[in-house]
Amino acid sequence: MSQDSRSRIDRFWLLLLILPPLLILPNLGNTFLWQDEAETALLGRSVARHGLPVAHDGRRTISDQPGAPDVSEDGLWIWTPWLQHYAVAGSFALFGESNATARLPFALAGWGTILASYGFFRAIAQRLLTARLAVLLLATSVPFLLQVRQCRYYAWVPLFVVLHLWGDLRLARSQRGGAPLLTLAGLGLFFTLLPQLVVSTLAVLADALFRRNRRLLAPVLACSAVVALLSAPYFLYTQGWSRDYLGLGHGYDSPARYAATLRAYLIAVQIYAWPFLWAGVALLASSRDLRPELGRPGRALAVIAPIVFVIAATAPPSAASFAALFGISIVAFAA
Repeated sequence: MSQDSRSRIDRFWLLLLILPPLLILPNLGNTFLWQDEAETALLGRSVARHGLPVAHDGRRTISDQPGAPDVSEDGLWIWTPWLQHYAVAGSFALFGESNATARLPFALAGWGTILASYGFFRAIAQRLLTARLAVLLLATSVPFLLQVRQCRYYAWVPLFVVLHLWGDLRLARSQRGGAPLLTLAGLGLFFTLLPQLVVSTLAVLADALFRRNRRLLAPVLACSAVVALLSAPYFLYTQGWSRDYLGLGHGYDSPARYAATLRAYLIAVQIYAWPFLWAGVALLASSRDLRPELGRPGRALAVIAPIVFVIAATAPPSAASFAALFGISIVAFAA
């Protein structure tokens, strides 16, 4: 390896190999599995024993639904995709059964999300500093760390979303591996959380439609078709279109439930994301090195950002404060 190639090695990867495991992996087994975690772990044990997520163990049925609609006539679990159960089964087979080993595959997926995110951020960011700040915000996000330490599919969703979008980006740039990455990540999303696959597929299709190079649309459609064909048997067997939880509606046919869920997520964004976002904007806008580069908008942000940060950090979360912060963010970044 030449001196020039060695100088181009990004040593920030070393930090991502050391810091996230210290934040994610310690004390994975120091609390009991809560209800949904226990469900995932029991089905993982079933996979380890039977090769399939059999929901009956001879004495009881794994179900939290009246009438057990989450179990097929064959006695197999059909309510949530199976990837998480097979991940737990693999961990149990390798390391034995415990709270820690039940959570280990998801903690590792969370670490993988951080690594994949940095690669993706580097591919899309014009400045290396931007990619580094973005991945550090992710790696030190307490809600993210708490989610990926659970024996539940939560950690797999961001990992496959990042890989799905990265595959689309590589296709758009005619880089190697774009189509396989897009397809495999799509399958990963299907066997993790179907609604997220739908949203991510619509996003990459919209990207293909709105790019000036329409040649991207054909490979994206082809990859999505492969995902659909390979997923169809499982989707039909598990009746993936029917998920009326406790008779409350599917979400899309219950506007009130959908609106309440959306409001909860938006308030979480307001609490956990915007204060950090605007703190970062304030720091960047006040940088002497960046101020000439940012020009007049940068001078305006240097005044606005600290004020908005204080509002975001102290305002009680509500629909009104979310709308106000959202409007300010759109105007500021559009300018």
